[in-house]
Amino acid sequence: MGFLLSQNQTTINIPFLMVDSTDHVTGKTGLSPVVTISKNGGAFATPSGAVTEIGNGVYQLAGNATDADTLGALVLHAEEPGTAGATDPFDDLFLIVAFNPLSSVDLGLSLVPSNLTQLNGAAQSLLDLKDFADAGYDPDTNKVNGVKLVDTTTTNSDMRGTDGANTVVPLDSGSTATLNNQTSILNRIGAFTGSGINTILGFFQSLFRSNIGTDPSDIGGTFDSSTDSLQAIRDRGDAAWISGSFLTQSYEDSETLQDFFRLARAALVGKISGADTGTVLIKSADGTKDRITATVDASGNRITITTDLT
Repeated sequence: MGFLLSQNQTTINIPFLMVDSTDHVTGKTGLSPVVTISKNGGAFATPSGAVTEIGNGVYQLAGNATDADTLGALVLHAEEPGTAGATDPFDDLFLIVAFNPLSSVDLGLSLVPSNLTQLNGAAQSLLDLKDFADAGYDPDTNKVNGVKLVDTTTTNSDMRGTDGANTVVPLDSGSTATLNNQTSILNRIGAFTGSGINTILGFFQSLFRSNIGTDPSDIGGTFDSSTDSLQAIRDRGDAAWISGSFLTQSYEDSETLQDFFRLARAALVGKISGADTGTVLIKSADGTKDRITATVDASGNRITITTDLT
């Protein structure tokens, strides 16, 4: 990549090297290269600056304000279209900037003045500022207009300005304590306050545990942790499952789940006899009982059903 060029500059020439296309190293002299440039992505066009030979295969495009009038990338392309000798084309990119890269004072930036008029109304150089810093700050002579400098400050007890912008009396120590109490998360919850069992922890213990002993007095309703807590409900389910008592409870027509499973098992996989007669017998799992006895008509419709659930 090439170098930085100041916008509208006319003093810096742009050099480029034309080399032999055979070894790609040896500079080619005596050429008349054709140069085109592209300004910030624009179409390639013939530059306004003149192209001259320097020597040893190096040529240059003269600095020209028109060629450098657009900020951004400046691409230079050079090639030898004639028969003086086959050469490699040359391409390089330069950057047109809004400052002067060769300025040793301020880079040509308007917002970086070389002299400052700030102190005592006189022009101040950077060296003057250094001398000022070395001498130290004197509040009697170096001050801001309208600001009174004092050795000590007084405490503003009410934080209210003279313009009456804040007319609210500040909180005293008692009010602060009350405010802190009101913002307590326990008081914001509402009913679950107090000590002992009447706390948030006590509420959750009563909700989950069956052996808490005493429920919160302000929980309300007829809730009893010994029977209504999640632990109590789980224990009843476990007991019913382990004992199998739920299998012997009646659900429909005095039949239990145990009865239903026996009938369902026989109907699905039990041995059958009398299928071609008016009475169909379906055996129990061990084949010793007629679990289902069905009287059917000529169409196979069930007329009466007798079951043995023992």
